[in-house]
Amino acid sequence: MMLKRAVIFSFALVALFAIAGCNGDKKPKRGKNEVVVISYNVDADESTLINRGPLMTDLINTLYPDSVGFQEARPGWLHLLTKNLKDYSYVGVSADGSNPHPGSFGNYIFYLKDKYEVVLSGNYWHSDTPLIPSIYPGADCNRYCVWAIFKNRKTGLMYAHINTHLNWLPNKKATEAGARMVRSMADALSEMGIPVFVTGDFNDGENSNTYKIMTEGIFGDSKFLTEDTMNVGTYPHYGD
Repeated sequence: MMLKRAVIFSFALVALFAIAGCNGDKKPKRGKNEVVVISYNVDADESTLINRGPLMTDLINTLYPDSVGFQEARPGWLHLLTKNLKDYSYVGVSADGSNPHPGSFGNYIFYLKDKYEVVLSGNYWHSDTPLIPSIYPGADCNRYCVWAIFKNRKTGLMYAHINTHLNWLPNKKATEAGARMVRSMADALSEMGIPVFVTGDFNDGENSNTYKIMTEGIFGDSKFLTEDTMNVGTYPHYGD
């Protein structure tokens, strides 16, 4: 994916496997100003770690993205990711802050640590008190966002990556409030003159106001910005 300002919605796993099969153990070659960003909701249930975990991290190591936005990564998932993705470091905390309980899920951004340095990073919650772990009135649980600005150690090229997980339906007000906060951060980072990627589980469809908030103006959906625009679902029974 060439560097551009874009909202990156969750990739379908089937599409990722189709790409992964072509590279084997070789790291993919990319242009000087090319950046690859991936979104992946690992699904908080840690009972799938043994079977799904190694396959998923093998896939990431094959695709070798510059950064990955993970959602629903409970402590067990975070441990596996840090163990198996050896070329990566990460930024982010759990939905409950820096002291998660065993069931806390989290949004994290993993990035190639030798290729990039973190210029700035942070977290904020989708609530009336965004600087502390908290919940929006009527939301299902703590929802929040992690963001970072990365700088290529060799070229000096910078880009921003925002990763989030919006409120689950049916509370549209909470979902849209979270989207507005994410969009506000994306707009602020864009004003710095750097490309901005937004990944996440947005818990809403293309005909929703949430989608409109995220994609209006200078931002767009990578589904329509990329050359390959296959209509592939992003969760089981998509479109049913």
